[in-house]
Amino acid sequence: RAQLLRDVENAYLSVLEAQATLEWARLLERNAQEALRVVQDRVELGVATELDRLAAEAGALQARQARQAAEDGLELAWEALYQIMGVPRPEQLPALEPLSQLPADALLAGLDPEALKAQARAGRPELVQARLGLEQSRLQVEQARIQKRPRLSLEASYTPEGAKNSLSLSLDDRALLQATLTRVESEVEPLPPSPESWKVGLQVTWNLLDGGASAAAVREAEEAVTQAELTVRQLEAAITLELAQHQTGLTQALLTLAAAERSVTEAAGRLAQVEQQAHEGAATKLQVWEAEAALAQARLKQVQALAELARARTRLAIAAGYDAEQLQALITARAPGGM
Repeated sequence: RAQLLRDVENAYLSVLEAQATLEWARLLERNAQEALRVVQDRVELGVATELDRLAAEAGALQARQARQAAEDGLELAWEALYQIMGVPRPEQLPALEPLSQLPADALLAGLDPEALKAQARAGRPELVQARLGLEQSRLQVEQARIQKRPRLSLEASYTPEGAKNSLSLSLDDRALLQATLTRVESEVEPLPPSPESWKVGLQVTWNLLDGGASAAAVREAEEAVTQAELTVRQLEAAITLELAQHQTGLTQALLTLAAAERSVTEAAGRLAQVEQQAHEGAATKLQVWEAEAALAQARLKQVQALAELARARTRLAIAAGYDAEQLQALITARAPGGM
């Protein structure tokens, strides 16, 4: 189930990224069309060449193709999301809100590495399974050693006076207990009542010549323990490395997001400046639109950085052995918008 949650989150984030990409592509297409119109006017005025017009037409065509590709990408992202969720796609697609910054308590950043290792040791199924295998191997060693030792058994029986029932009991040092109740029926003339009787016996069995089979069984079981211990150590080392890598990835995602947010702030400031210049007659409409496209591009990178941060957080949580309920709480904590 944790894998399904990760796949659904990844598909959901891909839809948000595709939406931001389409928004940027539409602005680029609008700007390319405006640039083409300006060049055509300049050609008519004789201040631009036919080569300039051809270059502008090529730019407009590329922008249109990029917008079409972005629309196709968004359609594929929606299809993938509903396919992973296993539900039919509705005719009216839901509106998704833009991604927002993840809550600090859902980032898993700054957590003690030892705490994450402890969580992984308790929650990673492959490590839990390896430890169970190790315990089973150790029990097999004890069993092989028991089989090699002499066998001590105690046997006892008791028959009450005149009774037709007798009770037999046997117990050995290998935790085997057997009780038998026997009743004797006879169709001949009954014999005189039998006296009370009981019997106790102690037996020791030691197989002196087994061709080394017992010793070989012990060695084989001990080798299995060694291999199981090695498997556990290797898994623990691999998980420790995996956790370190995912923590590094999470830190890098945080730095990328910080840079993207600075770019959004700078692009928004640049747009406000150009709009003011246009209001004063010192900038053209195309320059304003180019600033708007630059802001859309910066926001796209911000969305991509937020999505990568969410993915990095989820990868770290899965590596740390979070179960499905814990993972769902982390994913839904960011609340980027409902479906």
